[in-house]
Amino acid sequence: MALPGVAARWHGWDVTAGGSLATRLGSTWFGAGLSNHARERLAALAELREVDPGAVLLREGADTERFGVLLRGLLALRVAVAGRGTATLMTGEPGDVFGWSAAVPPYRATSTV
Repeated sequence: MALPGVAARWHGWDVTAGGSLATRLGSTWFGAGLSNHARERLAALAELREVDPGAVLLREGADTERFGVLLRGLLALRVAVAGRGTATLMTGEPGDVFGWSAAVPPYRATSTV
């Protein structure tokens, strides 16, 4: 889901589940505390996407113009560690936000998703 003022739009992944996007946001920890109005405004800016397993959504160090809220499935946040290779920092679950660097200067991804 894109933040207001961020040009690119992006959102979570389950295109088969029922209910409006605003309703589905309300069922996540991220959206549960938002007012209906706020969820509707965010949903109007969002784009629902489905991705293949193993797809890279964001790359560490790359410019980041969007963030997402995972609606279904899992995702891994990974970083490059000198002398060790790639390490998984965390596994995201439904309701988790990723790509938050889109809202924080210098707008570069801090991990690969």
